[in-house]
Amino acid sequence: MTGCIAQGLACAVLALSPPVPFTTVGANVPVSSDDLLGGRGQQVEPYLAIDPLDPSRLVGAAQEDRVASGAARANGVYASADGGTTWTRGLVPGVSTASGGRFDRATDPVVAFGPDGTAFYVSLALDFSRSFPTASAILVNRSGDGGASWSAPVTAARGRRHRLLDEPWLAVDGGAASPRPGAVYLSWNDGDLESMAGESRVVVTRSDDGGLSWRTPVVASGGAHIVGGARVAVGPDGTVHLLYAMMPLERTGRIETSHDFIRVASSTDGGATWTRAVTVAQRRYPFVKGLRVGSGTAFAVDASTGALHAVWTDSRRGAGDVVTSHLDAGASRWSRPVRVGSAADVQFTPAVAAAGGSVHLLFYDRAARHRCSVMYAQSLDGGATFRPPLRVSSAPFDPLRAERDFRGRFLGDYIGIAATASFAQAIWVDDRSPTGNDVYTARISG
Repeated sequence: MTGCIAQGLACAVLALSPPVPFTTVGANVPVSSDDLLGGRGQQVEPYLAIDPLDPSRLVGAAQEDRVASGAARANGVYASADGGTTWTRGLVPGVSTASGGRFDRATDPVVAFGPDGTAFYVSLALDFSRSFPTASAILVNRSGDGGASWSAPVTAARGRRHRLLDEPWLAVDGGAASPRPGAVYLSWNDGDLESMAGESRVVVTRSDDGGLSWRTPVVASGGAHIVGGARVAVGPDGTVHLLYAMMPLERTGRIETSHDFIRVASSTDGGATWTRAVTVAQRRYPFVKGLRVGSGTAFAVDASTGALHAVWTDSRRGAGDVVTSHLDAGASRWSRPVRVGSAADVQFTPAVAAAGGSVHLLFYDRAARHRCSVMYAQSLDGGATFRPPLRVSSAPFDPLRAERDFRGRFLGDYIGIAATASFAQAIWVDDRSPTGNDVYTARISG
């Protein structure tokens, strides 16, 4: 049996039992509350982490009161001490003006636990002028009590002059065999506002003191391209892996918007240097009519096996498909991509977790007449094949009723799933309620 929890946290492997099929979906439990900001709440972009020392303790995150021109009034934080049955709710402190900070808005919330049970919460903080971001910073809060209380934020990075930060991601090294156990890694997109094509790069930084201070960031993506959807994860041996989508530039300097490349780079020295990125797949950029769906990327490392699992949305068939590929420990080539879900429906915004040789996918699935559900699919053979998807959301919803964004209706650029050997915990946003977007969670187990 393994004590590993899949959420960007590497951990020691005790022994590996055969994966168990998860066939039971628990009740949909409301997580968020519209009362945090005076009844104006519209939540988007949720994420979730499980405490490795006590799997009954969960921490969730989402944007609170999304603004149509971008970002939200604050980032919300949710904590459960009973496995997701009940939740406490609040605003992560010191980020935006609505939560006692100095920035206009907050966005891109991601949470993770360290091996000692410390929870980390990363936010992108933004100032706006005439509906356009003018300043950016990446802030990190800590909690030592399972999310019940949070420290003031530490600034991990700040946008300089014409550079705008975006899409931060967080992972913690929990590997007992790692040379850097407890190291915290942050990745983000660093964009050039003066570039005609909006060139960007992915940079990574590391903290060795629990998020109190951060090293000088290192460029991990290389080259002058458009990058997005970066996800950082740590293997059981401490190797750091970075997935991102790279959109090529034409010779004229214009963006080639029809397709991009899913790429992965790795670092064996704690993020100081990076390998040349390997292309996992070429895809047609995800597009779902009427919706903003983001880059559609997800990434996980199975701490029990060391296998990497890349997931993305591909629109080459004319509709969105969730596609996955894996790289086993010691292998030199990524597997042939596998499509998951119904060929007749449109799938988008996937999330992935991997634990004990089992791979867990969560994604939106839109069928006829715009009716949408949240679906779960599991692989018991390390990602080679997947069992038929299970419906997780107990009520269908119409995403075209979701919160309005300047690029389309918006549920978030990502959703979340975390897993242990005995259960997977899903978190997502839907608009089944007349009040609009709300955050829900459900447990999937054997």
